[in-house]
Order: sequence, then C-alpha cells, then structure tokens
Amino acid sequence: MFNVMNVMEEKHPPLVPLATAKEITGLGDKELRYLREEGKLNTYKTRGGLNRYYRDELYKLIKKGNNNG
Repeated sequence: MFNVMNVMEEKHPPLVPLATAKEITGLGDKELRYLREEGKLNTYKTRGGLNRYYRDELYKLIKKGNNNG
C-alpha cells in the first residue's frame, strides 16, 4: 500500500534547515520562528547557532493542520 509519509521520510533527512522546513510545511520564516519561540515546534541548534528542524515534528505539524479543516 502506498504511504505518503514513507515517501516523505525517504526524501528528507531527520534534521532539515529552514529552507527545507519551509518547503515541507508551506510556512514562511516568520511562522516557523513563531512556532519555535512559542515552544510549539522543537528544533536543534547547531554549534554555529543555526536551527535545524526535526523532520518528524514538521510532519506532525502538517498532519495536525490537515485534521483541522
């Protein structure tokens, strides 16, 4: 059986940069930053101070958004 989530997991690594997070979710910089700062989206901070987004967190965000209408 075809599963969209399995295809997405094969396409994206477990940690993704902002540009990829935007591609996955369809959200912009400000929306992703807001979700991160409000603690609604967990990220990993690199040694260089950049945020990497957890792929699975982004998928949960998409799934939650699709269930709301």
